[in-house]
Amino acid sequence: MAYGMRTYQFGGLPEVAFAKQFRYLSLYIAKKDVLDAHRADLRGLSVGKGCIRYQRPEQIDWVLVEHLLNQTVDSAARPC
Repeated sequence: MAYGMRTYQFGGLPEVAFAKQFRYLSLYIAKKDVLDAHRADLRGLSVGKGCIRYQRPEQIDWVLVEHLLNQTVDSAARPC
C-alpha cells in the first residue's frame, strides 16, 4: 500500500490506486495523459488532477474504468 491506499505499481511507481473515503470512492489514475483523454467521458463527476470521485456506486462506468486501466498499462508516460 502507498499513501494509505491500495495501489498497483509498475517499476516501483504507483500507476493506479483506489480508496474508500467517507462520502465517495476514489480511483486514482497516475498517468495524466490517460485521464486527460477521458475528461469529457467523466463529465458530471468530481475529477481532480489524477483522481475520479464516485459518490454513488451506480455512477461507475465499468467499461470506461476498463479503458482507463488498459490505457494506463499501454501509456509510456511517467506517473505523476
